[in-house]
Amino acid sequence: MAARPIDAAEGYRIYRAYGGAIELDEINEALRGMGLRPVSPRMYLHYRRMAQHGYETYVPINRFDIAVASDHAWSEDLRARYPEIRQPVAAEIIWMGESDPANVEGLGTSTATVRADAKIPADANVVLRLSATGIERVGRVVRADPRIGLYHIAFDPYTSVPLASADEAERARLIFRLPDESHSVVALSDLLLKLERLLFLASRRESPSLVRVSHLTLENPIDIQLVGALYGGVFAVTKLLEKLAQIRKTWHEGGKVKAEKQGIELDNMLKRRQLELDTASTLAKAVDDEFDADETPLLDGLQSEDLPKGDKGSSERRRLIDTVQAALELPPDIDVEAEREVS
Repeated sequence: MAARPIDAAEGYRIYRAYGGAIELDEINEALRGMGLRPVSPRMYLHYRRMAQHGYETYVPINRFDIAVASDHAWSEDLRARYPEIRQPVAAEIIWMGESDPANVEGLGTSTATVRADAKIPADANVVLRLSATGIERVGRVVRADPRIGLYHIAFDPYTSVPLASADEAERARLIFRLPDESHSVVALSDLLLKLERLLFLASRRESPSLVRVSHLTLENPIDIQLVGALYGGVFAVTKLLEKLAQIRKTWHEGGKVKAEKQGIELDNMLKRRQLELDTASTLAKAVDDEFDADETPLLDGLQSEDLPKGDKGSSERRRLIDTVQAALELPPDIDVEAEREVS
């Protein structure tokens, strides 16, 4: 029997948990043990593509292709790129006036994966309440398998969530310069989405509040001023972007020289943009190659107290690599300022 979206989604969670270092047969064995259906070799290839594009949770193949093409800003497909921390949390799920106990298996700023005995259909609007904190979030069930009680919820971004106060310890100013041809609703939405994902990856778990936007100017250049709790990711991100800027410039110049030797003239915006993307992709792969390496020249230059390199093959190193790769998705023409107050 063909795999369903709920099977494929759980398979991708397993794939991500092992950093991609897991075979298709091993994934399918784990799925069968959970009462789910195995996935195909085509789906395994899709997992690799999603991981390369930074997706933290599963989206179907056809929707992935649309999302990568940037046709749907802030769609469910793009919001699925938010990371979820895999840490069990007791909760209750409220639907149609009924409250049922639930267990949150993965929790992020925009999504959650939940197990519950309640029989809730896809597309239902629910309230998820976290028992330990009392925090409630409104969300919509975007994937559901009531047979095994597994649900994926996309939160309403306008509902209440812990937010850093205006006088928190970390502050930053980011100025992005976009080409005039790129100053569109889609491009701005994509920029903010990628920035939020980067901040989430860089934050430590002891600082769970969202980063506050204290000022935002959408005229080009884009001026974003942020305030976050101590170790909330704001300071770590700005320091990383400062270090990454020179590395990106060096690799980009190397790409220009290579293109010129091949007789390619970078005489229009599309060709220059393609070179930027190719440089970022090549650099992201080089960083990823240092996950199991003894010699790590790139990570040595990018690590910090907030984002240490860690041992080879460790979750700490994976966190740094994922954060660097998320930073590489931002436009390269950026100025940063940062400060941190520690009492």
